[in-house]
Amino acid sequence: MTYLKTLISMIFILSLFVNHVNAGILMVSSDESLQGEGGVSIIKTYMDKNKMRVESGENEVVIYHQDKGVFWALDNKAKTYTEMTKDDIKAMKSQMDEAMKRMQDQMKDLPPEQRQMVEEMMKGKMQSEPAKTTFNKVASKVKVNQWTTDKYEGHRQGSLEKEVWSADMDELGLDDESLQVMTGLSEFFKELSPDSNAVLKPGSKEWEKEMGYAGIPVKSIDYRDGQKTGITEIKEISKQDFPASMFEIPAGYKKMANPQMR
Repeated sequence: MTYLKTLISMIFILSLFVNHVNAGILMVSSDESLQGEGGVSIIKTYMDKNKMRVESGENEVVIYHQDKGVFWALDNKAKTYTEMTKDDIKAMKSQMDEAMKRMQDQMKDLPPEQRQMVEEMMKGKMQSEPAKTTFNKVASKVKVNQWTTDKYEGHRQGSLEKEVWSADMDELGLDDESLQVMTGLSEFFKELSPDSNAVLKPGSKEWEKEMGYAGIPVKSIDYRDGQKTGITEIKEISKQDFPASMFEIPAGYKKMANPQMR
């Protein structure tokens, strides 16, 4: 009898451990616009192994399956959804390349003066891209919600552009595996912007080198001309078990053509 009780206790403890390891991650954040009419959006991100769901309010939902290589965008109000696969991404990239080639071919037929004007406009636009923001750590052990963070200030051409409060993954209770699907989603869309560094692993040395600060941003404030324009903040990170249905298309939803595909 004692052996049976001990075995049952061990199974119970093991089940708690397994549930803890396999639990998904819920991240709740707020995105506040301080321009125009302003407003605050609550964003809920659910990550479970190789699946991810992001809810922006009650109506807009996106679901990503890393294993299937599929991305869905749901409209809960209309009960419709669109689908995008890696083949669709390649087709979109091909369309973009063809459009660029057509523009270049059309420029060849322009009179020399007009062609030079267009080329100078395009060159000026490329040169007008803003300089990179440089970050410096200005404070340590700053409390943001339940997390201890480091504060950074980002300046661009002498002006304050961004404040960031960041924490390492241990502080947030995360690890590389927790964010694998998020990195996978960035990789999914990378072909549309091959020069993008969005696929850098959050919190890694490569991330720190490119972004200019260490850790994962818990809170950030954007500035323009010395005025705050927006505040983004993580409010909650918790481990939970999610039903499989949360990462599937609800029954009765109608598939629509992707407007970005022609």
